[in-house]
Amino acid sequence: MGEELYPLLEEILEHYELSALYHLQGPGSFTAIKLTHLFLRTLSIALKIPLYGTDSFAFNGGAPIKAYGDSYFIKEDGEIKVIRLPPPPPLTPWKLPLVLEDSLFSLAPEPLYVLPPL
Repeated sequence: MGEELYPLLEEILEHYELSALYHLQGPGSFTAIKLTHLFLRTLSIALKIPLYGTDSFAFNGGAPIKAYGDSYFIKEDGEIKVIRLPPPPPLTPWKLPLVLEDSLFSLAPEPLYVLPPL
């Protein structure tokens, strides 16, 4: 995230006036979720713009997301669970929507830490 991100961010801020930030809260890689949330929350505060978040299933068609081993995150009836899925399900491509649906996002999101601490 380090060296590549700063020049990209500088270029974006030079050409665009951001009015809000949107991100995926998880589930997914624990470290990536923490780092992304910290970075975007800091940027949100510094730029005085809102930060919105939604769960990762909004951008992968609701497909299972790798957790660890043969365990996967799934979303059933609005609840995120961890289940075993041997054999692994086929990979589903992640897609950015052409239009962000406001109803999918919440203001001042927290990371979704679904897994219990080890």
